[in-house]
Amino acid sequence: MNTKTILTIVIFTLLFGVVSSSLMDDAFAATTKPSDKKKTDAKKVTAKTTETKVSIIKGTSTPGCEAKKGCYKPFEAKVKTGSKVIWKNDDTAAHTVTSGKDATADGTFDSGIIAPGKTFSYTFSKAGKSDYYCIVHPWMTGKVTIS
Repeated sequence: MNTKTILTIVIFTLLFGVVSSSLMDDAFAATTKPSDKKKTDAKKVTAKTTETKVSIIKGTSTPGCEAKKGCYKPFEAKVKTGSKVIWKNDDTAAHTVTSGKDATADGTFDSGIIAPGKTFSYTFSKAGKSDYYCIVHPWMTGKVTIS
């Protein structure tokens, strides 16, 4: 075989492949019911994660903010299942965000030390309530309600 013949075969094969693929797509579209198309399109949709921001406010390293429920702003974050809460340390002292109540950790999450200006985030996967506090300053408390 000469080069021209080989080239013709290659071009024909490529064209046939493109046409066949196009014909198959058309045939599938013609046999697909509208409800099938919705199911196919629904699989392409990805869930968006919502984010809620909570501030560890300035001055919380001194007792007193707890009287106003103001050590974390907001004191109670209300989120949906699958949402991420991001705590930012807006204070000049180091803090933690530790799940639990009455200065007793429950093991769900623990930020470790959050330096001033830094953040910690946690995504809540189950509905319910989650209390939290600062290990360094246990008067600092807050909660997340997940629905």
